[in-house]
Amino acid sequence: MKTKYEYVFPAIRGFRRITMQEQMAKINEEAYELQMEILSEKKSRRWILLEAMNVIHAVETLFRIMEAKDDELEAAVCETMYDNEKRGYYKNPLDEQELPEWLGDDD
Repeated sequence: MKTKYEYVFPAIRGFRRITMQEQMAKINEEAYELQMEILSEKKSRRWILLEAMNVIHAVETLFRIMEAKDDELEAAVCETMYDNEKRGYYKNPLDEQELPEWLGDDD
């Protein structure tokens, strides 16, 4: 299982001057634009994909603002996958042995 987080997009200029609250507003703005495109009568698959990528880019910028370390991002990916697997969200359950030992601890 791949756990290393790799950014899809390059860092935006000046991201270190943006607060987490400001970036959360940007994430909400991009998510709203995605929602409007999906709800549009003239919805376009291309524009839905572009708006979804804008959401991902905005979230990646939040990670950079937080100065999230590789191990933190990797842990967050693993834990998210583990939680989602427990909820039955995946077609094929994850191989428990590929997950870090600490991940199964529910305490």
